[in-house]
Amino acid sequence: MSPTKKTLLNVVGPFIKRVRLSKNPPMSQDQLAIRLQTLGGDIDRFGVQKIERGERQVTDKELMTLWRR
Repeated sequence: MSPTKKTLLNVVGPFIKRVRLSKNPPMSQDQLAIRLQTLGGDIDRFGVQKIERGERQVTDKELMTLWRR
């Protein structure tokens, strides 16, 4: 692998971003993080940002919390 290519740590990040932005009105990363925290998730805006960019793995528990929203 070349040094300019980065390895994605998840495959759901782009999907999460697409769903977040498809809301009417679109949901910010901060709003999503707050919503996830109220549902029992342990994530902040920076965590959402890293997930969407594929720079952070997503745990099974976090996926279940995302789907519950």
